[in-house]
Amino acid sequence: MSGQAQNAGSVSIRHDADFGPTRTKHLDHRLERAGLSSLPIRNTYLVVEDVAARLRCSTRTIHELTRTNSIPHRRLPGSRRCLFRSDELEAWENGAPLEVTALARGGRIVTPTSLARH
Repeated sequence: MSGQAQNAGSVSIRHDADFGPTRTKHLDHRLERAGLSSLPIRNTYLVVEDVAARLRCSTRTIHELTRTNSIPHRRLPGSRRCLFRSDELEAWENGAPLEVTALARGGRIVTPTSLARH
């Protein structure tokens, strides 16, 4: 579905051929402020709804797992949005322990220790 809009209920999501949902300027700005702008977000990050579908659970469960730092994720400083990487979720599903890195303004990075980047 190259460059077409997909209607998901009352929300329209634009998809690019190779990158999935297109990220917004607002998200770009927040990633830049968090020092994460150089990461290839378009093809490596999932949102809460994607993770819930992958794990076959509710979005509420995913929110609870992020609140307790029990699932790998990135919470952008000054934002409530959480992003998830497929490779980190896979390591977590395989039993890797998690490491939490606090960021300014309430942000955090929770990664499996086998994939932690410093």
